[in-house]
Amino acid sequence: MKKVIYLLFLLLITLDGWAQDFKPGEQAKNLAEHKNVMVDYSTGLFHYTVPVCGLKSGNYELPISLDYIGKGVKCYEDPGMLGYNWTLNTGGIVTRTVRGGIADETWKSGYIWSEIKTIPSDEDCRDVSLRKRDGESDIFTAIFNGKKVTFVIRADKNREIYAEPLEYTNVRIKCEMNASAIEGWTITDENGDCYIYRQKELSMNVCRENVSTANRILNSEFTSSWYLTKIIPYNSAPIDFIYRQNIERIDPIEKKKVNISHVRELFNMTYCYGSPVKEYPFDFGRYSGQFTVDMQRASAYLQEYSLDIQVEDAMRQADRFMKYGEWSSSPIGIPLEQNFRVIGLLGSIANAREASESLVRTIQSLEDYCRRLGTYKPLMAASCLFNARQAVVRCMTEVSDVYEKEIKGGSSYDVYSPLLTMIVSSDRLVEFKYRDVGDTKLLTSITQCDWYKNPISAVSIDCYGTTLNKLSFLDKDNVETSNILFSYYDSSRPSPTTPNLGPDIWGYYQTVSKSDDPEKPDDDIVISQYSLKNITLQSGGEIAIGYEKNKVRTPNSNLSADYGGIRIKSLVFTEGVSSRKDTILYSYPKPGETVYGFFTQSEYIEYPKFTDVIFYDRMLLKGHLFQSLGNNGLFYPYVAETMQGKGTNAYLYHSPGDCNSLMINGLLLGRAIYDTHGELRQMTKYIYETGEAYDSEYFIRNVKFGNDHSLLQIQGSDYYLDGESLEPFYKLQNNQYIDGSGLYEYNIKPRLNPIIPLSTMIYEQSYGGKTVLKEELEYKFAQNRTNSVDYNDFFMTLVENPFSKTEYYYDNIRSIVPNRIEKSGSDGNVYATIYKHVVDMNDGIDPAIDKMKQENRLSPVIKQTTLSNNQVLSEIVYQYAKAKPDTCFIVLSEQLMYVPDSPVIYLEDVGNEQLFTYGKDNYSRIASYKYICNNNFCLPIEEDAQTQKKSYAYDSNDHLSLNCNGLGGYAANKCRYIGENLYNVEHAVKQLYEGFKAFDDIYNALDIYSINNEEFTRYYNSKNHKTIIEFIKVFLELSICPDLDYAMKLEAEINEDLIMEFERQYLAFTKAYPQYRNLLKVCTMLELAFTNPGTAGMPFIKYAYLANGTTNSKYVFSIHATTIPDSKRFRIYVLEGSDRISCQVTHVGGKTEYIPSVNLNSSSSRLKVFDVDLNTYQNVTAIDVAPSSGEYIALVSIGASFEAKYYNSDGTVYAKFDQSGKVEFYTYDRAGRVIQIKDQYENILKEYEYNQIINQ
Repeated sequence: MKKVIYLLFLLLITLDGWAQDFKPGEQAKNLAEHKNVMVDYSTGLFHYTVPVCGLKSGNYELPISLDYIGKGVKCYEDPGMLGYNWTLNTGGIVTRTVRGGIADETWKSGYIWSEIKTIPSDEDCRDVSLRKRDGESDIFTAIFNGKKVTFVIRADKNREIYAEPLEYTNVRIKCEMNASAIEGWTITDENGDCYIYRQKELSMNVCRENVSTANRILNSEFTSSWYLTKIIPYNSAPIDFIYRQNIERIDPIEKKKVNISHVRELFNMTYCYGSPVKEYPFDFGRYSGQFTVDMQRASAYLQEYSLDIQVEDAMRQADRFMKYGEWSSSPIGIPLEQNFRVIGLLGSIANAREASESLVRTIQSLEDYCRRLGTYKPLMAASCLFNARQAVVRCMTEVSDVYEKEIKGGSSYDVYSPLLTMIVSSDRLVEFKYRDVGDTKLLTSITQCDWYKNPISAVSIDCYGTTLNKLSFLDKDNVETSNILFSYYDSSRPSPTTPNLGPDIWGYYQTVSKSDDPEKPDDDIVISQYSLKNITLQSGGEIAIGYEKNKVRTPNSNLSADYGGIRIKSLVFTEGVSSRKDTILYSYPKPGETVYGFFTQSEYIEYPKFTDVIFYDRMLLKGHLFQSLGNNGLFYPYVAETMQGKGTNAYLYHSPGDCNSLMINGLLLGRAIYDTHGELRQMTKYIYETGEAYDSEYFIRNVKFGNDHSLLQIQGSDYYLDGESLEPFYKLQNNQYIDGSGLYEYNIKPRLNPIIPLSTMIYEQSYGGKTVLKEELEYKFAQNRTNSVDYNDFFMTLVENPFSKTEYYYDNIRSIVPNRIEKSGSDGNVYATIYKHVVDMNDGIDPAIDKMKQENRLSPVIKQTTLSNNQVLSEIVYQYAKAKPDTCFIVLSEQLMYVPDSPVIYLEDVGNEQLFTYGKDNYSRIASYKYICNNNFCLPIEEDAQTQKKSYAYDSNDHLSLNCNGLGGYAANKCRYIGENLYNVEHAVKQLYEGFKAFDDIYNALDIYSINNEEFTRYYNSKNHKTIIEFIKVFLELSICPDLDYAMKLEAEINEDLIMEFERQYLAFTKAYPQYRNLLKVCTMLELAFTNPGTAGMPFIKYAYLANGTTNSKYVFSIHATTIPDSKRFRIYVLEGSDRISCQVTHVGGKTEYIPSVNLNSSSSRLKVFDVDLNTYQNVTAIDVAPSSGEYIALVSIGASFEAKYYNSDGTVYAKFDQSGKVEFYTYDRAGRVIQIKDQYENILKEYEYNQIINQ
């Protein structure tokens, strides 16, 4: 059972937190919600992960996977780049939820600059509601290596932004700023691993409107996420993330390089006015019939005067006026950005006035002209025109009393997300490719390659917009070797009786028109629309997932009601060969508890003399909530998991109904195991310490874990109006037809002061505490304890003593991990282990510990003390130091142990104050370590311990090439299957990059307007010159934002003539302006890339990423051994070498060449073995081995056992041998599977064939 340490965050729940929060894009949001489990019992959510590949750097591993969350699909949601609810997981992200509609760092109006530190006034609440200032802090969530930290931001007196975690953590968070803008984040975890996030995701065109446009959010813009750009593992080489395009200001032509998702969440409202309002309906449709007749008659009268054209022009103006009236009276279909309204009424009538006055002037002018003509037909036409004009005037002056009005509201914004194209480690890289489907980019493949882009494996992704349907696993030749298929719930069957689907009150799918089709899907199927239904595995087996509607406990009762979204109902596993089925059923005897204060579809706005009521077609979720939202805001307190024929597991969780502490929602409190008869067999209870007091046996209060920070927050109301700006605004609407001032006095002024209690808008956000696991109690029961699975079993009085009891103590409030773990045995003794980590030790005890604290490497154990009944049995000190004097790597250097000769009582107070509690002389060394280091990594090469002695060697890609059970084991090898030409490519790419960069720096400083050279100025502005300059600049960008297609297009346009012209022009220019003579050096680079016979054909663009990279591919095929065994006898193993080898021995007399003898048994083998005996030399200090031939060499002490491995460039093992001299050579198919094993004499030892299962 995973022991989870939760930290406390206490928050007061009050009013509306639903409508003003803007979440990040779908990819970023799903990453923040993902959990690495198949079923999250407390939320009823199904999770599924498909591992794709991974990268390593030293001991650090970066898994890359595709993750699915079965949370249902809302009608208005757009699918992401993998379809609905699938996410590409590549290690981490920093996301934020913008609350209050204004990003916190927005200068002056953002929360960190306008924070309220005293009790807010009514004026403060009004300003927040009118968007004049931000009232709520944004919530940031950092994801890294499977961990998550949530925080808010603050600003110090120097206007520097810093982070404050909502729950206590030892993770270090640093904000990277530019003025008041957040450019990125640097996160350092407790292991010292550093994560850098600098690639932005932008939310643009942000709009949100409820009943009034006057305080809406319109065309706002902010950074919603920051994507990983680099991981720097402690003591290991960095891992770089490369994106197609930096997202700052996106030009229209650059949109194809990013993913754009459109978020639209619209709803309809019915506004019922407690006091009727007056409105100009501009309903020209009522008058259009007679207007048209009058205008047509006028046209007929005026045909012979050629005035019918003017009449037709007036008719077209009338059409525009009529459409405006339709727009103003039918706002449901109008986009938010055009929907300017106040309390549901048309706010700006200037367009109507302009349209009507223009129409009236046109008709009046024509009418006057007809009267001046004075003859019969023109006068008859004038009469008709008069009647038509009066129809327009009557329409303009008509005023209606409105008691109820239908309007539209909601939010919309566009998310611009970066496209990850490559992840590069020291020995491998992973490439990602996409295809365009409108603004959305669909991920089509993920390919893992060696450093030189030779494919190792690949996954092809079939996604048809809404759903991910197939993952094909490909070999090195892109041939499919296996696949996984996915199918989804889809109730839209093509038949005349297909049910019409639309949103329910929560936004999820429902049947909106009943069908007589007897096969009409039930509600659980409809609400599961687009959710994962079946998974067909690589083995041919299948997982079937069933869902059902969420249920929530109704207020003040234990009854349940439908709630938005779905929960898992069943999992059915079918084996691929036997077709045997295993079924798991999930039941929820207790309905879910919502984290929201309440939810409703209506709002009552009270004014001094009346009350308005607004009815929504969506559910409003009320509460100041931002994280730990579970399943659409729902947590289940009790879940039973029944495995048919195997019994039941029951789980008890903390649920929101017990208290208002958000951070402990979904916290596991207990687990019970029942047999198939419902008899309780085992129960485990988890007791926690927290800073707050809860009436529960599962929580113990400890005030030192309480919150130590708080922020006052104001959640704005949609029902405040700004009279100061609205009164003059309405006065501007006055004309001879419209009384704008009257509208303000009658409609707006009585609604300027809604009666909204400040207590419903103001809350305190407290944070900084923690909740930790205190006790773990395990009980085992005999038969007949219960006869059914029951929620109350977790609360019954237990007469039995715990079978085992584990207690956790947290003596250091600066740490979130336990310092002391006690276990009570069945013999009554208490056994304890005391851990002192880096974070627990006082400053100044040891320079290495101080250095580790500076680097935030806080988790390593420094001291481990074992106790029995509080008496010391032993204490181990883990001593750290620099790996080598000239490096900065801090590593474990020694382990020392103290074992008392007589009983010693443990004294807690001295544990942190000194490294050696009982005096260093009383400790004996039990292990020491040696390391090999370069600029990027540090790896152990020797372990000299009491229980074992080991030595290790590594190849150039950090693979363990020798694991020797003894000291003095050494190995070296050549890089297999990497040709010399690729080394030349890497060298040339770096040479090009440096040359182009030097040119670009000077070129950017060139002021062409100060150059008095007409010929060069013409060339400077020519297409030929711009093509070469653009190629240079694009090449420089390839290492950070690869756009290979564009770079290759430019490359194809450059030829020898263009380069010769470039050289000629710059040669003449630099003679006239010698201060720019260094620009000429770029000509050598252009020749290298395009005209030099030895390099012109090299794929520079493909390998441009190598420009900023550092490889470990250079090797030294020799051994320098300094650990000499007492026997002075070695054995040298050379793979694929000759029968002769020479060595050099360093001893007291100097250096002597030594020719070892070949072992005759190996003379015909592909592995040559040589015996070395140095007993004739005195004080030997080193031996050097540098064979003239061979692929792999190992030097070990005679008698030591070992395993040696020689790797291919793709990481597979080419050969393996041990001290016996027996070798296994491995041959692989293109999918990387072993198909044959031979010995050193070419004898076939084993052959393998594989069943190829391709699901159709």
